Amino acid sequence: MGDHIPQGPIIAPAKGWTDGGDLKEQVSLRDGQLEEKDEELTRLKSFVRHFKGDILSTEVQQLREAMEARDGEIEELKKKLAASEEARRVAAEESKLRDEELAQLRQLFESVRGQFAAASPSKPSSSAS
Repeated sequence: MGDHIPQGPIIAPAKGWTDGGDLKEQVSLRDGQLEEKDEELTRLKSFVRHFKGDILSTEVQQLREAMEARDGEIEELKKKLAASEEARRVAAEESKLRDEELAQLRQLFESVRGQFAAASPSKPSSSAS
């Protein structure tokens, strides 16, 4: 009794079935295509990073310029404020000096008026002659 090995025609492989050599060739071809796609993806990622970097760099530059312009405006406003405060201080000082001068003139006026009042003869009282 032995093992029985059927004898008969060999069945042809199903459609789409390839032998080992063709399969290795297809895998190799697919590997090559995947490597090309991977390289393309890497280039695209690099481009996107560079492009984003350019945009960010441009935005940062625009913001920096805007801030510098604002800083310039702030400096101009500080100068105007300082000039205005100085003008106000000078005006207040001049006003104080005028007030002091006016007070002196009033005092002089009252003094002169008092001297005139003292120097002018009083009306004689009703005298009977």
